[in-house]
Amino acid sequence: MADQRPILKNKHLRGARLLRSKPVWASPLVPPFVLAFCALGWVVMHPSAAFNAIPGGVRDQFYIKERHVAGVSLLAMPCLLFAQLLFLVLAYWNAKVRSWILFSPAHPHDATHVLILVKEHCGSDSIVKLDVAAPGADGGKREVKFRCRNRRYTWSDEAGAFLKPKLPTGLRMAEYRAFRGRRSADTPHAVALHGENRYDIPLPAFRELLIEHVSSPFFVFQMFCVLLWLLDEYWYSPLFTGVMIWVLEAILVEERLKNMRKLRCMETEPVMVTALVDGSWETVSSRQLLPEDVLLLNKPLGNFPCDCLLLEGSVVVNEALLTGESTPLIKEDVSQRADDDRLVIAKDRTSILSAGTKLVQVTAKPGQPAVSFKGREPGALAVVLRTGHETSQGALVRRITANSTSRLSAGGRETVVFILLLLLCGLVSSGYVLYHGLRDPARSRWKLLLRCTIILTAVVPPELPLELTMAVNVALLQLQRVSVFCTEPFRVPFAGALDVCCFDKTGTLTADVMRVVGLVPRDAVVRGSTSDPSDAGERLPGRVYPFEAVAVLTGCTSLAEVAGELAGDSMEQAAVQELGWAPGGPRTLRRGAQKVTVLARHPFNAGLRRMACVVQCDNFTGDPLVAAGAAAPPQPARSDLFVPDMARQFFCSVVKGSPEALRELIDFSSAEERDRYDRLHRAYGRQGFRVLALGIKFLRSPEARNLKRSDVETGLRFAGFAVFGCPIRADALPTVATLKAAGQKVVVITGDHTLTAAWVARELRIVTRPAAFLAAAGGWEDAEGNVLTQGCDGFDLVASGDALKCKGAEEAARWMREWVAKVSVWARCDPEQKEQIVLALNRAGHTTLMCGDGTNDVAALSQAHVGVGLLAGCVSAKPAEVPPAHPLSVSEPLPEDLGFVDVIRWSFRERARRKTWNKYREEMRADMARAVAQRKKFTPKPPPDWIVPASSRRSDGDEGNYAPIVQLGDASLAAPFTARNSSTRSTCHLLRLGRCALMCQMQTYRVIALNCLSSAFSMSVLAHEGVKLSDSQMLVLNACVSVGFLCITRGAPAKELSPTMPDTRLFCPYVVLTVVLQFALCLYCMISSAGLAYDLAGTEGVLPNYEEIDDSTTFTPCLLNSIVFLMITWQSVCVFVANFQGKPFMSPLLDNGALVTTLILTALIVAECTFQLTPLSAYLEIVDLTAYEFVQTRLITIMATNFFGLCAIDAVLKLLFKGTL
Repeated sequence: MADQRPILKNKHLRGARLLRSKPVWASPLVPPFVLAFCALGWVVMHPSAAFNAIPGGVRDQFYIKERHVAGVSLLAMPCLLFAQLLFLVLAYWNAKVRSWILFSPAHPHDATHVLILVKEHCGSDSIVKLDVAAPGADGGKREVKFRCRNRRYTWSDEAGAFLKPKLPTGLRMAEYRAFRGRRSADTPHAVALHGENRYDIPLPAFRELLIEHVSSPFFVFQMFCVLLWLLDEYWYSPLFTGVMIWVLEAILVEERLKNMRKLRCMETEPVMVTALVDGSWETVSSRQLLPEDVLLLNKPLGNFPCDCLLLEGSVVVNEALLTGESTPLIKEDVSQRADDDRLVIAKDRTSILSAGTKLVQVTAKPGQPAVSFKGREPGALAVVLRTGHETSQGALVRRITANSTSRLSAGGRETVVFILLLLLCGLVSSGYVLYHGLRDPARSRWKLLLRCTIILTAVVPPELPLELTMAVNVALLQLQRVSVFCTEPFRVPFAGALDVCCFDKTGTLTADVMRVVGLVPRDAVVRGSTSDPSDAGERLPGRVYPFEAVAVLTGCTSLAEVAGELAGDSMEQAAVQELGWAPGGPRTLRRGAQKVTVLARHPFNAGLRRMACVVQCDNFTGDPLVAAGAAAPPQPARSDLFVPDMARQFFCSVVKGSPEALRELIDFSSAEERDRYDRLHRAYGRQGFRVLALGIKFLRSPEARNLKRSDVETGLRFAGFAVFGCPIRADALPTVATLKAAGQKVVVITGDHTLTAAWVARELRIVTRPAAFLAAAGGWEDAEGNVLTQGCDGFDLVASGDALKCKGAEEAARWMREWVAKVSVWARCDPEQKEQIVLALNRAGHTTLMCGDGTNDVAALSQAHVGVGLLAGCVSAKPAEVPPAHPLSVSEPLPEDLGFVDVIRWSFRERARRKTWNKYREEMRADMARAVAQRKKFTPKPPPDWIVPASSRRSDGDEGNYAPIVQLGDASLAAPFTARNSSTRSTCHLLRLGRCALMCQMQTYRVIALNCLSSAFSMSVLAHEGVKLSDSQMLVLNACVSVGFLCITRGAPAKELSPTMPDTRLFCPYVVLTVVLQFALCLYCMISSAGLAYDLAGTEGVLPNYEEIDDSTTFTPCLLNSIVFLMITWQSVCVFVANFQGKPFMSPLLDNGALVTTLILTALIVAECTFQLTPLSAYLEIVDLTAYEFVQTRLITIMATNFFGLCAIDAVLKLLFKGTL
């Protein structure tokens, strides 16, 4: 028996099983079927013996003759062959079935394949062939490996599992500094192990994908139904259905291929980089990079090709393609880290260059390099950590590929139950026909079996998955019109079931632009110069900056000089601009003669919530800096500005961060100072300001740049509070108001200060009652810190991540389960806590939406049922690159108010423009490849103006620059939905479209149920009475119903969100009662209409000739058949009209022009056949109803009763269940 231990670990996989191919004689497809065929052959050859083996009572009861035995045996042979073929199709389509039929469990030493089991919505299960390399002549080990989901795995006997290639991602710093590049002799082995550095997305052939589609169970079932109808001597209808199914499958295959081509086109072109090979620096293609390569970065790069650790120097990067944020960031080297420190990817991101980022600027480390190489040019030094699909961008590529190229499934547990209930009705109906048919000795057993099978297939709709997924596809198209891109279509119906909407604060509800409000000076804490700290928040802080505050605000920054301007964090830029400082060289800011130079930088750490720097200050006179427009203050006491013996030049460590983070690092002289410190920053936080605490420590030697971070940040002297204001986005309040009016609970989840987050929530009306804050010691307290002894009833709850950390893991999890649904604001949350909050809401039974931007929100975005990532910006300086292919560029919009002829002209012109655009792109690709091969700089020529989409042209008129598009590896694409703008209004659009898609699916279930139940009755009870439809009647009926289903999924969402929450249950009381009562009315009307013919039973041509009734009887028009056809067709119109949802979640029926047109045409067909107005009734073989007295009038009355009755049932039930829809 195979080892049951997990042999493959991956968060997207459920597991893996080792397999080996079975011999033919051991396959379940061979021995059982061979025995069955032999048994049937024996029966055919010896019918008498088989007939005698049947008990006499059974033969007499069912009138079984000896000829029947041989006939049934001959009939069973093709059925058995069909069953065998069905198993083969299932084996091709389903990996689990294939592993059971063709493979057996295996041990690692004899396995030939591996079964990969994928988690739900992460792709499809697959069987992958193992690549087995025999031991070499030197006695090496047998190597077993395979590639799955664009990752490579190799079997390890020591671990007893398949492992990924070992990457240099957790080594000591000394090991990274010891890397000396690759050797040419090791390159082939490394390439075989890690692969080429690219995002290779295979593109299957059309034929291969079509075979995959046509081998699916539902397609086979559809073709089986077509075959049955053909055997029942119907031709037009089944052939029409078969052709339509094949055409739809071909369209779906072409759509999948189109998506795959888009993904392949989005792959970035290779760039030339400088790498250390065999001890010398060489220019190589980025496709050739491997882990442990050493790179020299000496120029900007448009798209960084791999994940690297920065050993020496600093670079300015733009991570817009990873985070959606266009703010340039500084990446610092690890030269200050001790040799024994280990690299932790999650904590050391400020020293890691990620694939997909833009290198805007490279700065070499001043002085003698710590790691010297022969022939090294000035620049930054980096070592490659990961390449290809193993990079941070590559991981997102794998996820997007898995969700964009896999089959979209609309099934679920309720869908299975729904089909089983319909199947039960079919069994009852076919059992009724079989019982009465077997009692008739003259009836053909072949036709009887065929009739029962047709009834069973008719009640199980094979088109159900296609009709349900069409509603989702229509919603995806409508989402694209509002600039929302979806990578996981299965989540669209979840958007209709939302009840909790979570938002990040900074950059989502509030703008990224910061403005400086002022500074709360040191005196306010040290000397208590503020008369009463408790009311300090009622006054704005001053705009006078002592030199200590200036040193911190200008020295403790991550700003970089790009093209002569400062780039970086908006808060730091606002502070520097407020002080009037400007770039003064590498790592230097100056204002006149005053200068601050950063000697060592310890970047901001989200866990510590602070950053620190060691700086050199020159020409600080000690006079306070007065902001423009502010009155000059009196000179403070000299003791406060004391700098020991360093009036002209001094060194200091400067730290800034959250007031809570610096509270324990500042040396307070008394408890009163500490208390005043807390009360001051809380007072400003209550007004919604963002408060940064500033700390400084004077140093006596420039050698302090080598101090550890822990030494830099201790013993600080308080330098004041910098107070910033962050305006609320203009669209935030309308969005929140709309969502709350739609019955949604809106929650804020942010890493900002608790009081600031609460103020923003109050301004946005998320918090409308007094706020209660979670205390670190337990319980709740008000904004002043007073404990609420009476509980928190009547308060809106505000919790912080800091308070949860004080509780411990188990206590925090237990508290979260109890209170997570009641909290309105979560503050001071790190990325992991954001994820845990969303997961807790999901476990509490809520359907959640998370909207945010930036890497801090990615984990929460992926865990929410509906994650919406906002693209805040794009790269400011785009390097030369091949323009995007037209299918991914912004297309020219169709002008409004064009006539038909103008639209045709526009379409031809647009087609020519696209063709020319793609031809231009291929020329640029060839030119780039030629330049790369010749190691020359590539400068693309600008395209002709007429082929560039107007919406893609930059307003600044720059040639060669195009509007940003969503590309592979964009971190926002890690969220299921990506809004190509920074507006939160996309959440309202998503909720509207989600509700519309959900209601389309619900109404499709109802219409299918009613149609299938009516079909079961008409083909069982009425067929037993001799009712039969002609071939032309079946064609018209199926065409009208199919087009109706196609149009019903194209309903538009309501323009306004309704406060009523939709009921997402398929078997809710409203849906069940609607289907039952409507079917009862349809059944009554069908029986009543058939009774019109039975009332004239003695008249010729009214009823079929009962003496000739048989399943093989040729169709002969009669009054009963005509009435039944007209009623079935009319009831299909009534069912579509009565069950169309419309308001409050969808637009009214009249707005769906295609469906209205289809229903009107179907109703006109019924009217024409009823009144005999045109020759169409003769083609449909309808008898003249006017020849029978009162039949026409009574039939119209029954039709009207049917129509208005169905509409009345739905209207009354909607009123009864108004609050639960």
